[in-house]
Amino acid sequence: MKLTTRLLTLGLLVLALGACSSGDLSETDGGGVALSMSIPVFPQQLSVTAGVPTLETIVIQSIVKDPSGASSALMNVELESLEFVYTREDTGTRLPPRLVVTRPGVIPVNGNLTITGQAYMLNEQLIAQPLKDLADFGRDTETNSVVVRMRVTIRAFGRTLAGEPVATTPTSISLEVVQ
Repeated sequence: MKLTTRLLTLGLLVLALGACSSGDLSETDGGGVALSMSIPVFPQQLSVTAGVPTLETIVIQSIVKDPSGASSALMNVELESLEFVYTREDTGTRLPPRLVVTRPGVIPVNGNLTITGQAYMLNEQLIAQPLKDLADFGRDTETNSVVVRMRVTIRAFGRTLAGEPVATTPTSISLEVVQ
């Protein structure tokens, strides 16, 4: 009898909790936004002796996935970081280490965030192979080429105010690195 009473009480408690409302739970959260990135101007060539290279402008836009649906401030995105990954487009195999930059900012729902002067390589990348060889010897000693052809792939990572992780799709740019 005690077990039946406890189970009945537990069942009623579950029903009561299900009926409680803690506000409007129909607000759309991070599941309803996507991030898009554009880089209007990207240099096609980089000299390893010119210092730390920067991007003139990066624009990150927050887009509601369902434009006919509801949106809320919970869909605003707090930008956390930018990631730069390098791959070779020539026959070489040596690569600079990836660069992850903490970059705070807020991208409002259906709005954008413009970042100016963002470095896409720091000294850690510039002193790594094969770029070190270009600076020291004027050529990549692995391929014997005076030009290193690379692809720089960029992604932005953030989190909605509702706590959902969001990221841009990778954006890649071809780059020729010379002495």
